[in-house]
Amino acid sequence: INMPWVILSSGVDEKLFPRAVRVAMTAGASGFLAGRAVWASVVGLPDNELMLRDVCAPKLQQLGDIVDEMMAKRR
Repeated sequence: INMPWVILSSGVDEKLFPRAVRVAMTAGASGFLAGRAVWASVVGLPDNELMLRDVCAPKLQQLGDIVDEMMAKRR
């Protein structure tokens, strides 16, 4: 593909998505677009703000770190 593309979480289990991002980045992806793989486990739980900060933000950080690592290897 001769243009930027990203991997979509598309309901993939949150534990599998980091590996999927790594595989996609190896195949040339520019990043990821994640929804349920990041926030699904906290929907409906009490104190959403706390859950988003303590559960979802670290997941996003991990995914971003994978992208940063893989992009650095391309340079």
